[in-house]
Amino acid sequence: MRRDRSSLWRWWPALGVLALVMACEPQIPRLPPITSSPSPHTPGRIVWIDLLTPDPEEARAFYGPLFDWTFEVGKDETTTTIFRGEKPVAGMISHDVDADRPAAVWLASLSVVDVDAATRGATSVLGRVLVKPQEAPDRGRLDVVIDAENTPIALLRSSTGDPPAAPARNGEILWMDLWTNDPTGAARFYRRVAGLEVTSIPGADGSPRRVLRRGRTITGGLVELPWPGVRANWLPYVRVADVPATANRARSLGGKVLLETPDVAILQDPRGGALGIQSRPDED
Repeated sequence: MRRDRSSLWRWWPALGVLALVMACEPQIPRLPPITSSPSPHTPGRIVWIDLLTPDPEEARAFYGPLFDWTFEVGKDETTTTIFRGEKPVAGMISHDVDADRPAAVWLASLSVVDVDAATRGATSVLGRVLVKPQEAPDRGRLDVVIDAENTPIALLRSSTGDPPAAPARNGEILWMDLWTNDPTGAARFYRRVAGLEVTSIPGADGSPRRVLRRGRTITGGLVELPWPGVRANWLPYVRVADVPATANRARSLGGKVLLETPDVAILQDPRGGALGIQSRPDED
C-alpha cells in the first residue's frame, strides 16, 4: 500500500470547513428519514452517512457512474437521498464554503438511545458541540459533536427507527473505520457517548482487529493512524466488485486515489470528500 503523506494531509481539509459551516448555520436543514417504514432502533450502530458538499451536481456526476448510484433531490434542493437500485444508501447535503476552500466531507450518524444524554457524555470527555440537540423534521432528534481530535459525528435518535442491518451488496456501505491518533482517548469518548467498548475480532488476514462495539453490535474499526500530522476522522467504505477498476474510474471522473491495494483503496472526490472502497469476492 502506497503512503503519500502529502496527499494524506489533504485527505481531511473539510473538517475545519465542517466546523465553520455548523458554527455559522446552527439550524439543521429539513432532512429525509433514514428508513421508509418504522423499524427498531439499534443503538451503537452507524446507521447513516451524509456527504456535505458545496457542489451536489458535481458530486452526482462523480458518484453516480462510480458506484451506479442514483439520486432523489429534495424539494428545497439542499438535500439529496442516494440510492443503489431501490435501496437508500446515503444522503447529500449542500453547504456553502469560501471559494478558496471548496471542501467536502462524509458525516456519519451514530444511533443513540438519548441524544441529550449522549451529548452530555461527549462534553464530559473534552468533546464539543457543533450543533445543539434539536428536532430535525422527518429525521428525528440529532446533533453534531466533535471529540478531542476534532472528529465530527452526528448523534441521532431517528423518528422512524434505524435501517435493518444487512450484508452490503456492491455499491452499498460496507464498513466504517475511525482513524485516530489517540485510540485510548477515542475509546473513552465513545464509551461515554454511546456505551461502546473496544474489543478485537479476526481481520481479513486472520490478525486481530480492534473494533468499537455495543454488545453484539459492531460500530466500526478503531485504527491508529501510522502517519504523523494526519487528522482523525470516520472513514466509510463502499463495497465494489473490482478495486483497481473502480480506482481507475475514480481518476477518470476527476477524483484522486490516495492509497491502493488490490482489495482496498482510499479515494477522494473532486471536492476532497474521502472514502474507502473494498472488495469481498468471498461473499459473492
